[in-house]
Amino acid sequence: MWHTISEGRVWHEQIRNRKKNGGYFWVDSTIVPFMDEHNRPYQYVSISSDITKHKQMEEALFHEKERAQVTLQAIADGVITTESHGKVDYLNPKAEHLTGWSHNQARGRNLAQVLPLRDKSGDIPISDLVQRSLRGESTFIDSNITLINRDGHEYAVEVAATPLLDRDNNAVGSVIVLHDI
Repeated sequence: MWHTISEGRVWHEQIRNRKKNGGYFWVDSTIVPFMDEHNRPYQYVSISSDITKHKQMEEALFHEKERAQVTLQAIADGVITTESHGKVDYLNPKAEHLTGWSHNQARGRNLAQVLPLRDKSGDIPISDLVQRSLRGESTFIDSNITLINRDGHEYAVEVAATPLLDRDNNAVGSVIVLHDI
């Protein structure tokens, strides 16, 4: 901090401080130096805002995300999430096993490419499954579905698609659950 402002540059950081009672609080600080004719700081203006509540919410959100990821990792069914255009956003380990795609390989690809499903009548239109989900309709398909994964292995599966909703109940993606039967 001192090095930055002694060179006449603005310093900005978030700082965790200790209270007298031993607790902590966070501030967002900006320090602006004023330089004299010899290019030395002679005065500073410091602007600080208490961001403790913001940091606490950030930490709570991080822990909630971690819990959700650990839960998805432990589920025995395959779980795939898509964004609103049907592009794959996430695969849990079981979905990786069933599809033959890793999360990194599948992310951003069309769901139909990652999840080729067949029933006794031919192809199941995956785009229709996702579009119905994005319209807010939950769909469950449970008869004679075969997933042919990337390596050519076949799995009999039950498929459920559910919309992912934002705070205003707008569909922003979908969740596809694959139950290996």
